[in-house]
Order: sequence, then structure tokens, then C-alpha cells
Amino acid sequence: MYFYPYGSLTNSSSLENLTIFLTIALFTHFRPNFYHKIHITWRQRGERRKLCRQPEHPGAHQNAIKMKQRNNFSEELRNLLVTQKESDVLSVCGADNVEVLSNMLERAKRKQFVLGCHDRAITQIASGKKAGKWKTYVGNPRKEVLRSSESELIDYLYSYYMTEQHKTLTYREVFDDFMEYKVSQLNRSKTSIVKYRNVYNRFVTTEIANTRIADITDDMLLDWIRGIVTTIHPKPEAFRKLVQQVKSTFEYAVRKKYCTDNPAYYIDIHLYLKDCENVQKLDEEKEFSKAEIALLWDDGIKNASNPRSLMSMLASCTGMRAGELPVLHWSDIGEKFIHIHRQQLRTTENGKDVFYEVGYTKDERIHPHGGRYFPITDDIRFVLELAKKLPGAESEYVFHDKNGKAPTKDSYAYRLRRRCNKLNITTTNNHSFRMAVNTRLIELGVDSAKRALILGHSVETNERHYSLTDRRMLDDLEKIFSGDNAPSPEEKDNHSVA
Repeated sequence: MYFYPYGSLTNSSSLENLTIFLTIALFTHFRPNFYHKIHITWRQRGERRKLCRQPEHPGAHQNAIKMKQRNNFSEELRNLLVTQKESDVLSVCGADNVEVLSNMLERAKRKQFVLGCHDRAITQIASGKKAGKWKTYVGNPRKEVLRSSESELIDYLYSYYMTEQHKTLTYREVFDDFMEYKVSQLNRSKTSIVKYRNVYNRFVTTEIANTRIADITDDMLLDWIRGIVTTIHPKPEAFRKLVQQVKSTFEYAVRKKYCTDNPAYYIDIHLYLKDCENVQKLDEEKEFSKAEIALLWDDGIKNASNPRSLMSMLASCTGMRAGELPVLHWSDIGEKFIHIHRQQLRTTENGKDVFYEVGYTKDERIHPHGGRYFPITDDIRFVLELAKKLPGAESEYVFHDKNGKAPTKDSYAYRLRRRCNKLNITTTNNHSFRMAVNTRLIELGVDSAKRALILGHSVETNERHYSLTDRRMLDDLEKIFSGDNAPSPEEKDNHSVA
């Protein structure tokens, strides 16, 4: 398609003028020579329009012609397109031509951008082996660029100058732009953006952050990655997140023409995993044992005036997540079940952490289904009775401070960690309560589907991450196979006789 007006569209900004101009372009099938010969003018105050032939410009005035073309195109098209909404223009021109006209408008914008950046002549070769091709020069020292048509040459120049325009952006600036894109276009949650930034802050060095993204090579990235795994020794999961983030950032940069290549493409994760922290915790180290839970309960009863102590006691009974405990309302407590359908999230505003409540749990962000229900046991009733005696104003929250406000999940996690350290318990996170509850449900004979339903995740997740075969279970199996629970000789004889 071709859109290269030589004539004048002055003294008007009406939709009708642009419609007539585009109609002429459609009628002539975008023949470039037409624009050399036709000069379109509109008189003000509704005077009669006229089409008049304009003589060919002599070849001796190439520079003057080029300047005039650029000035006319930039000024007049800006007056028409900026003052009118493109959607209005397309609607006036008719639905049948919407796709064609949209492409014309896009090409017009590209042409306007190129003519504003390119200060060298664009010419068509008249003779020789390259006759008919279009050429120009870019760069310093200059480089000749040849294309089969002027429109192809304009496309090349558009890409070239867009890339040149963004070459000064650093990796940090592109990453920030990428995060804004994730929020505005991909609807990523504030919590997700915080996680992305945490990975960035932990691993991205000042040298990489301040380097122009167009100057970052694959060798530079590989040296940086090698330094991370040999000095920090991140866990494999954290390292995978970093590499994925770097690749996504460069993919975004290439798409936005901030750079022309994605050097992160050459990072092979498997080559570096051997240098990551591959020490696996024993299964029993991933969950609280019954003895450890008993210690936490004794300590919780002694400090029952602190809502965070009671939160850990309820977590040991229900396996509720750290973000679900603070926002449990009294209205969620039924006669037989607790309705778990809220969570507390965290974001950052003006450099400060801000906590807020949402009406869905972690596994419901994309597909909400009303939460889950956990049966109220005697232990849970005991914790709820202690919660009713918490000092301070009445509150809608089961766990609250003296002002009736819910604690933050971070303060709860911090206190749990301190209590565990004081009690010489090596496991220190709330997630270990969920693991312990799942193990208890296994011992009670609850199948995987029901365990997943009551804990609030998929069956696959439950089987992969929550169903532990730790030493305690192996001890039971060892007793069975070693003979502690094996049949006696008399039982064997009776069995033989039978």
C-alpha cells in the first residue's frame, strides 16, 4: 500500500476533506504517479473545490522537492489526524474500507515519523543492474540500503529509527516499562509485580541495570549468570524465576524495538543448576511434628492475649494460609464449618508496604469458586473461645489488636519465626502447618481429592508437594517388614494347617 501525498490539504480539518482524499487514493489503487500530477485544494467557507493539474517538478530541484514533501506531509497530515479521532474517520469512510483505510493511516504515521528522522534523499535507481530499486543511506559511516519498493524502504527506515531512538534505554528502564505493561495490559496483580521486583532487586547488579539494553551481549549475560550461581548459590526454583524474567524482559524489549536481539535466548538453565543450592530438606523438616505443635500450643495458651499466638494455633488445626488467617471474620464462623474465602495481600505504595483484603483465596484468583469449608473440631472451638477474650474493641475480625484491626500477615510470620527459634524448633514457617494437617488427614484415611478440597489446592499439587513419605512413615513400614508386626510362628502354623 502507498500513501505519499504531494498536494496540499490546507485550511481545513474536517472529516469530509480526509474522506475525499482517501477515496481518491482508493480509486487510483495507490498509484504514486497520481500524486505527482494532482494538486488538491479546498477553499474556506464552503467555496467550490477544484482539482487542478500541477506540473512535474524538474529533476534539478530534488532537495527542494524533498523538503517540501516532508513539510507538507508532516504539517497537513498532523492537522487532519491529530484533530480527528481515527475511529470517526474510519466510520465516515465506510465499513467496507475499514481495513484498507486503517492500513493507510498506519502507513501515514510511519511515513511521517521517517521523514522527521531521515535527512538523506530517498531515490529510485533509474539505470543499471539495480534499476527500479529504491535506495538511501543510514548511519555514520554511511551504509547503503536497497529495497524493491519505496514502501519497503520506509518500513526498514521506520524500524531502524525506532531502534536508534530507544538505544539509550538501560536494562532498569526497560524492566520498569515492562512492569507497567504487565499491570496496564496483562492485568497482573500488585502482589505479582512485587514478586518480580524482589527477584530483580536480589539478582540484578548495578552494572547490568545501568547498561544500555541494546549494548548487552550474550557473553555479558552469561558472565553475569555464572557469577550469580557461583557466589550466591540460589535455589534452583529462584534461579529459574530469574532466567525466565530476564528472557521475558528482553522479549518485551525486542517487541518494542528497544533492541534487535534477545541475548537471554542462549542461557541454558540446566548448565547452571549444579552450582545452585541443591540441598534438599528432609521430609520431616518441611512440617511441624506432633511434639512441636504441642510446644507451640503450650506457648500460645501462655500468650493468649496476643492474636498472633492464637492464629498459629488455628493454623495447626486447619492448615490455613498465612494470608487467610488475619482476615478471618466472625461472620465466616458457622455452626459446623469455617468458611475460608478471603486473604490479605501486600503491595508497595510510595516505598511503604500496604496491606489490603480481597474476597478470594490464593487458588481462586483466576477462577473464584466461593472458597472452601473446614469442619469445626473441639480444638478449633477452644481457639475461637480464646479469641473472644482478646483485649480491645469489638471487631469483625476473629484475630485483632486493641484497636480492632487485623494483624498483618508479615507480623504474624515474624512472630511465628521468633517463637519457633525460642522453642528450638527448626521449622519456622506457617506453610509447615499445612503439611502437618495433610499428613494427619492421610493417617485418618482421607483420600487425595478430599484433602485437596479441604486445603484449597488441586489434587496434583497435593500429591506433589504435600504428601510426604518422611522417616516417621518409614519407621512404621520398617516395623512391619522387620517382624514387629509380623505373624508369630504359631499363627504361621495355623495358617499352614488351614
